[in-house]
Amino acid sequence: DAASLTLSGGGHLARADRFHGTFSDADVSIEIDRGTLRATYDGRLANVDPAVPFADARLQASLTGSGKIAATVRELLTSQATTLNDYDISGTLALASSNVRELQIDGATVEASLRDSTLTVIRLDLDGPAVAGNASGTVSFSDPYTSDVDYHVTRADLSQLRTWTGQDATGTLSARGRLTGPSTALHAVGDFNASQINAYNTTALTLTGQYDVTTPSSDFSRVMARVNSQSTFLTIFGQSVREASGTVTLEGEHVSFDLRFAPAEGRNDSLVGDVVVRAARREVELRTLTLTLGRAP
Repeated sequence: DAASLTLSGGGHLARADRFHGTFSDADVSIEIDRGTLRATYDGRLANVDPAVPFADARLQASLTGSGKIAATVRELLTSQATTLNDYDISGTLALASSNVRELQIDGATVEASLRDSTLTVIRLDLDGPAVAGNASGTVSFSDPYTSDVDYHVTRADLSQLRTWTGQDATGTLSARGRLTGPSTALHAVGDFNASQINAYNTTALTLTGQYDVTTPSSDFSRVMARVNSQSTFLTIFGQSVREASGTVTLEGEHVSFDLRFAPAEGRNDSLVGDVVVRAARREVELRTLTLTLGRAP
């Protein structure tokens, strides 16, 4: 029976169709003892979806490339249902054209391990039409899942990220920061640089600043954020502005702002106020607003 079965072996795998994809040209080993599986794999893969073996939709992807992986699945043959906590996996992946949750990747290198439902990324480098960058850190898939990740987005094309952001924007963004906390209150803090931005009837040649954002991953209406930024050569609703700087604070539906504008050399204007944006009711409540043109408020 499964509890007393022992098996050990290995060899060269020509081809196997598993997990919505294909494994091929690989050196493999396998050992089964008291229902627990231990295996190694060193070869190629194409269109493999990790969400299938882990039974976790959050891992949905289509991975193509090569990998060297060692895995242990505890009580695989004796338990009625295995969970992510039963998997110990470590290894490296070199990916070619792949897709991770609708994000296209042209190439990526990953060195990581999964143990006790915690993913530890030692090194991640990726490049694609929408985003390029690197990251390292840990993600625990407990409920709620928690993160502690350092990231550096070297390039993000806003026009390619519309399916993720839901915003019709163009421009190039880079950012560096850290993501921590549980999924009920993810906290991201860092700095950013952007160029050739076009969004919300506003264009900007350059945009730099710092951000501090806290949000539940499942309810963006409860976002808390503070952004300090500086920009040059803006056009806002058709009006040219040479320089601008200021702070915008978002807490749920409440938005407050303190902005400074320099439409021309030697002139400084400002816009200070706070509003409540009720998106579900398509309503904006203006609480306070002070517009200062030169010295005239």
